[in-house]
Amino acid sequence: MKEKVTKEIKKIRKFLNKINNKYEETLFNGKLKYIFQFFPKNIFLLIFFILLLTIFVPKVTNNEVLTYNSVQEQKVEKLENNKPVSCTISGKVLNNSKYVAIELLSFSNNNKYKVKMYENDKEIYAKNSITNKETSIYNERINTKKININKQSKYKIEINPKKVGDLEAIKDIKTDCIKVKVMKVSPFSNIVMVLSIIFFIIFMFINYLINNNKIKNEHKFLILTLLYIIPVLFMIPAYEVPDEPYHFYQSFGISTYKFDKKIGDHITDKNYKMFSNERCLDYSNISKLDNVYSKSAISKCFKDTNKIETFKYRTDNNNLLYYLTPGIALKLISSITTSPMIVFFFGRVVCLIISFLILLKAIKTTPKYKNIFIVLGCIPIFVQQMISYSYDGLLNAVALLSLAYFIKFYTSKEKIDRKEMIIYILTACVLLYLKRVYFVLVGLLLLIPNKKFKNGLKEKIIFIAGSILIPAVVLVLSNIIFSSTTPQVKKYLPGVNPDQQISYLINNPTQLPKVIYHTLNMSINNYLIETIGAMGWLNNIISSVVIVSFYIMFILVILSNDAIIKKLNERIYIMLLILLALGMVFMAMYTQWTPVGAYKAEGIQGRYILPLLLPLFMILMPKKKKLKISNNTIYTYANMMLLVLIVFILTSYY
Repeated sequence: MKEKVTKEIKKIRKFLNKINNKYEETLFNGKLKYIFQFFPKNIFLLIFFILLLTIFVPKVTNNEVLTYNSVQEQKVEKLENNKPVSCTISGKVLNNSKYVAIELLSFSNNNKYKVKMYENDKEIYAKNSITNKETSIYNERINTKKININKQSKYKIEINPKKVGDLEAIKDIKTDCIKVKVMKVSPFSNIVMVLSIIFFIIFMFINYLINNNKIKNEHKFLILTLLYIIPVLFMIPAYEVPDEPYHFYQSFGISTYKFDKKIGDHITDKNYKMFSNERCLDYSNISKLDNVYSKSAISKCFKDTNKIETFKYRTDNNNLLYYLTPGIALKLISSITTSPMIVFFFGRVVCLIISFLILLKAIKTTPKYKNIFIVLGCIPIFVQQMISYSYDGLLNAVALLSLAYFIKFYTSKEKIDRKEMIIYILTACVLLYLKRVYFVLVGLLLLIPNKKFKNGLKEKIIFIAGSILIPAVVLVLSNIIFSSTTPQVKKYLPGVNPDQQISYLINNPTQLPKVIYHTLNMSINNYLIETIGAMGWLNNIISSVVIVSFYIMFILVILSNDAIIKKLNERIYIMLLILLALGMVFMAMYTQWTPVGAYKAEGIQGRYILPLLLPLFMILMPKKKKLKISNNTIYTYANMMLLVLIVFILTSYY
């Protein structure tokens, strides 16, 4: 049976290769090559690229921004027939809008509604509609271009249920929420169009280099990706990365330190002197609009101000060692200018330089799987974290560097260089310091054969001990140095109490498997999306076509590489390390972010999986590769994904 399946797979692969070879012979050997050399040389990537064009070109040509976003709750037990729910909007909000979108959370399928719009109690719009069958949410768009909007008028949108389902199964829900969104033509439409064309030309230029074999190795291609990544840094609005305001304030706190007291006391004081117009950095209205709808909002933030005010920020003395570098950068730039925009983005540039150089070092270091490093490096979330103040960008790059050294130690025919051991120990220090859960990757060292070390087992033991003890000492010393004299009371969300949560699990041990099951059952799809393309504060989701393509590419690169970990017991061991790390993430989120006794864990995000993807791929690889994928194919795919990322950012935020 296995031989038959393998034979059929070979036939399919041979057939697909034949199609691709025919495409290359036809279009890349004649006069057409002068046109097609700027596009994907692989026919399947070309078809995929055309599909992407059909998705993203309409977004560029029909660009719109959100200018009003409100949630209005109706205090009702449940939806009932002929008992309407409504919301009101002022004429000023609707003026010059393109359409108003109404979303009603109804919790049941196949509901029928009649939606009406009133201007000062006069009916001006009416339509019959039904609930979305898949999401149980009622959506309606009212084209305000066809309505003569009066600034002075008040408008009411009324949704009257005509046939609603039974909600007895969810008696705990006491309100039905109406979300109101007003969309307008983006003031940046022309700029978005021009920039999209410019980056399309860059895409064609890089494709030309790929198709003509001008890119000799992976790290040179990675340097080329800066043509996309640096613009991404400036295009993603300030604070539009999860928790970036917190990371910026921590860094700025370091920059204002004057050595007049313990640095831990300085940071935890929470009162910082900062330029008075710092609040303008929220020019995209994070978690409300999450897009820029005013050019003036950006231009105002470039202005210098000599006025300094004291602000109170959410800061603490955690991971302060990480914030030293961006803090020093902010200190330097603040001595030159007080423009919030220039100061903020200068710090971002420094964060990118550090993370990118580490990623570049990882690709140069690893003797195998360089194509996988390239694919991981162009994941939208990976790029987003790398250009932000968040230490996750550094963490992801360092995790790849530590794995690159492990791969080199494990596969090299030469004895392990002691200088490289020191570098590895430094990566272990970063992993333990920033996020303890990924320190389990150090456990991979046990798999390195004794003969790889100059002094055999003795040196191996010393190396592993150093990789554990030195990071532990660094962690302890940093906690002492950056501690504050005032005890810090950690605040949790309502209903969250780590001690009580642990007691609950101890007293109810059978609940833990149920919680894990419910968490995976209800959130696994979100985790898969968030690992790739839940941008911003997890609310700007990139196209599902792009997300699926990454998982397909993961499968292809796994099958196109020989496994270095071939023994079953070693694969099981790595799997246990991965599960241990995931288990630690789960427990951290369940105890510190989830209400006591909840049936599912809250706060877990797909991006937490990124440092564990490569170890997972390593245990899934076949002993002998099943496919052959050229580097040029990988480069072309990465080039496409980075172009898509640029266009997605432009059309999502501007």
